Amino acid sequence: MSTAESAHPPTPSESPFASNFPVTWESPADESLFWRLNRMHTPEPLTPMDELFWGYVWQGVSTVDQRDDIPVWTRTRRTNTYMYVTILPAAAEEGMEAQSKRSEAMLREVFARIGDLWKLDLFPEVNQYLDDWHSLLWP
Repeated sequence: MSTAESAHPPTPSESPFASNFPVTWESPADESLFWRLNRMHTPEPLTPMDELFWGYVWQGVSTVDQRDDIPVWTRTRRTNTYMYVTILPAAAEEGMEAQSKRSEAMLREVFARIGDLWKLDLFPEVNQYLDDWHSLLWP
């Protein structure tokens, strides 16, 4: 958690979990966060392996958000086999507007050259991974 997050904690809200839906919180402060069921990506119950996979996915999302200066921070948790998500500000309120403008400018620049980025950088890398997998499966 960044200094900005601890300096500007989210406003407490009532827990979305019913009293007969037992939850063990890693941190007591987590109970006051706004958790929502992630029905879009994980509408079904998760196995522990699913939880591990989605943990890596959301870690990647957070890494990209941080790289692109996007002023939010995403946390997930598996509770009673379902995936819940909370999104927190990654900057103090005073710096949020400036960070949003930097992020927007950077994303506009990237999207302006997305075709070349795909053709010259991303596709060759993806293709190399596919070739590597192909050589493992069909020597």
